[in-house]
Amino acid sequence: DITADTVNYERKEGIITASGNVTIRRTNELLQADSVTLDVNTSTVRARGNVVFQRDKKMWRGSEFTYNLTNRMWSTGAFASFLPPFKVTAGKSESALVPPDPDSTSRVTRIEYILHNATLTTCTNQIDSYHYYLKAREARIIPGKQAVMRHMVLLLGGVPVLYTPYWYRNLEDPTLGLVFRLGYRTAWGGYLMVGYRYRVTDHMKTTTFVETRTKRGFGLGQDLIWQKTTAASNSIKGAIEVNWLNDSDYEYDKTPAQYAKIESSSRYRARIHHSQTITERAYVMGDFTYFSDPYVLDDFFDDEYQNASQPDNYVTMSHRGNNYSVGITARVRLNDYYNAVNRLPEINYDVSRQQIADTPFY
Repeated sequence: DITADTVNYERKEGIITASGNVTIRRTNELLQADSVTLDVNTSTVRARGNVVFQRDKKMWRGSEFTYNLTNRMWSTGAFASFLPPFKVTAGKSESALVPPDPDSTSRVTRIEYILHNATLTTCTNQIDSYHYYLKAREARIIPGKQAVMRHMVLLLGGVPVLYTPYWYRNLEDPTLGLVFRLGYRTAWGGYLMVGYRYRVTDHMKTTTFVETRTKRGFGLGQDLIWQKTTAASNSIKGAIEVNWLNDSDYEYDKTPAQYAKIESSSRYRARIHHSQTITERAYVMGDFTYFSDPYVLDDFFDDEYQNASQPDNYVTMSHRGNNYSVGITARVRLNDYYNAVNRLPEINYDVSRQQIADTPFY
């Protein structure tokens, strides 16, 4: 369906030319431009001038647009668009068909968008006022699946703060890929954490990261996280977390007696925690943390410190019956400078209140 101020059809060559407020509609697609040429033989549309192309909720705006009506592939000049979850601008682009992943149960062929000299952001501001955005020499996006960028720069307020030659983002699981945290705290100064999170198995992922604090120095970290739920009565989750840093100012905000307990600038924390439901009425869980010194938690893991200034190292198993519960718990003191009491093991049996026959007594 084509509407325009003027439309000419050269039957011999199979060329339709339209100009002036051109609009082409087809099912879920809309193309608007100043002028359009349609080659009937190849089903190729070439649009020029104030081009707007819309497919479902995706929209492209630019000056040039070439589109094949049969395979729905296209190429563009400079344009602006929204490819969920990104607002995008690019110098030029093209699309390509991506065959189904042979390891996937899905047999759906996806469309990949290939962008050159691209800018991407999720910021809601206008293009000249982005709080943050990414610039890449090349970006490849498969909506709902993944985004890959080469020679990417992260800018905050227009200032470059990070460069990487390769960046990957899993859009099916946004927690995977490059992760970073940037900020400032009085005790740390400016800080930056950069890591890469990837999947080990379907139910396990890990993150390797480096971090630096202008007042406190350089650090490394590694975590391994697992989670699996197959039914309400079968849930597993847990993690191993290891952090190390070379603290260049471990005497900060401490009395001589306090920093005397810190043996060196090499400070660390290691933690493992796990919980698992065995049946609808039974579960097992445990949490163990080991520190290099008594102040590393307060200095670098404030959320954990606020929750428990002395971590509880334990493993427990519990079962709940109709009118009772029974459990066994073991507690150990891994760090001598804490005052936790070892309990190896502790057994508890609790009975809920029961009425004695038909009397007012329980």
